[in-house]
Parts: sequence; structure tokens; C-alpha cells
Amino acid sequence: MLLKAGILLFILKLVEPKATIANNGYEDIVVAISPDVPEDPAIIDNLKELLTKTSEELYRATRKRSYMKSIRILLPKSWTYSAEPAVAETAEDAEFVVNTVNPAYGHNPYTVQNGECGEAGDFTHLTPWFVVNHDTDAQNSFGRTDKILVHEWAKLRWGVFEEYGYPGDEMFPMFYYKSTWGPNGQED
Repeated sequence: MLLKAGILLFILKLVEPKATIANNGYEDIVVAISPDVPEDPAIIDNLKELLTKTSEELYRATRKRSYMKSIRILLPKSWTYSAEPAVAETAEDAEFVVNTVNPAYGHNPYTVQNGECGEAGDFTHLTPWFVVNHDTDAQNSFGRTDKILVHEWAKLRWGVFEEYGYPGDEMFPMFYYKSTWGPNGQED
């Protein structure tokens, strides 16, 4: 019986979310910038600004129940930007990953969630373009970027499945409609 309890605790530890919440603040959120991303200090400055706005929106959306309290940004070793060395953080632990564009999603942020509904996701992918242009072109293309990241946080943290599709995607369209009309009106 003791062995079963030990195995259960080990399994529970494996599925535990990476960031922790204390006094309504998510702590130890890790953002990793891929080594494939060319060095650009604007990415770091804009990440700070974008995640601060995201935290404020999360605070509003949760009716003052949660916010992002502490975030660590992991830089590639190849970058010359002055920063403290990582101690326990790894790119594999990152909740957000800034990486090159994915042909399937373009610059649209997305969350990799391989589990069931209600199980935390693996990470949220952001492109450098989305981060750097979060207040301009990205906002014009996708809408408020802070709200987009709060939406992605829900998928990442709480395992909420996608609720809308993608423009031009036949498999997952933005919406469904039927335009067949019969004697009683629209036929579903």
C-alpha cells in the first residue's frame, strides 16, 4: 500500500504545473528564447512589456484573483546580452517559448497541449515578430495581444481546449455556417 501511495505521489509530481501560485500571484514563470532566434534586445524589452500587460489583463479577467508575479527570461548562450546565469531553469521548463515562425500557425501564438481537457499544456509558442510588434502590427492582425496571451494561459495552465478556429483553415475554420434554406427557413 505504501508503495502505491509513493508511486501516486511521484505521478502527481510529474503532472504538476511548472509555475506555482502563492497569494494570487503566479511565481517562477519561465520564458525561453530559442537559440534559433537572432539576438535582438528589442525582444527582451517587448517581452517584459507584453507580459506585464498580460498580467494586468489576467488580473482583470480573473476578477482580481490572479496575476503573473515573477517571470524569468532564459536567453540563448550565444547572445551577448548581459544577464545572470540560469540556476535551476531550463528551456524544457518554459511556459512560453519564443521561437521562429511555425508554418502551420504563422505568427499566431499557440499552446501545445497534448493531454486531455483539464490537463495543463506543455508550452505556449510566440514568435519574435509577435513579441516585438505586440503593440502595433500584431495587435492589428490578431486583436489585443494581452488578451490573446491570457487566452493561451488558460489553455496552458488549466487545459482549456481551443474554442475558435483559424482564418482560411478548412479543418478548423473561424466559424461554421450553413446557408441552405428550405420551406421552414434555414436548414441545419
